[in-house]
Amino acid sequence: MKKEMKEYRVTTEFIFKGYFYTLAKNEQEAKENVLEHCGLVIGGDIHSTLPDKMIDWKFAIHPKKIIKEVELKWTYYKNKAKEILYWLLSKTDMVK
Repeated sequence: MKKEMKEYRVTTEFIFKGYFYTLAKNEQEAKENVLEHCGLVIGGDIHSTLPDKMIDWKFAIHPKKIIKEVELKWTYYKNKAKEILYWLLSKTDMVK
């Protein structure tokens, strides 16, 4: 007997760990260089708006994968709808 397939929502985190090397006057400026000028986009690459002579990086190409939660897709949307309904009701005079 064939088992029916169900759709699941799997909350997942990908963590890329590595280093940025930057020229800066102090630790705060080094931190700001990375926070304000460096990033990563899925399907893209690590990038920076700083000149190449001011920044370099070393990151693993494969992230750590963490599964946070698995639930039936319908259950997720049903629970989300309840949250929204309770929030809307809390904004009215009906529930006080």
